[in-house]
Amino acid sequence: KQWYQRRVRGLFRDINKMAMVFKVEWLEVECLKWLTGKVEAVECFEERIFLFEECYFALKKLEKTEYMDMFVDQIGRSDDTELISHYLSNFEDLETEMIRPLLELGAANSEVFFETLSKSIDKNAHLNKNALHLLQEIDLDIFPREE
Repeated sequence: KQWYQRRVRGLFRDINKMAMVFKVEWLEVECLKWLTGKVEAVECFEERIFLFEECYFALKKLEKTEYMDMFVDQIGRSDDTELISHYLSNFEDLETEMIRPLLELGAANSEVFFETLSKSIDKNAHLNKNALHLLQEIDLDIFPREE
């Protein structure tokens, strides 16, 4: 079963890429339907990683926002600190472009971003490019304020 799942996942990216590059509308619709069905039925962390990666690939390489929008709408309804933390755990090497989708996904959970930013500042003598980008992109109103 695992071999089959890996094979299907590899084929999906190739088919999706061809549909978008060659502008085959019916195939684009079918790919989005397939991915939406997978997101709605996601059962485990490994599947969420796969689905996020596919949505991010479509956003970054194919400039298609629908996939990430759908993923954030479906998965963002729950607190997915585990997925966000998975990417933020290697914050210094994270692709800067991935920060925005992670912020959208974790909008309800400011703590994980605050902790990441705090660790990055403690670790480095200066703000690295990702810390600067996070500060530019984040809505500071999500951070709790002491009164």
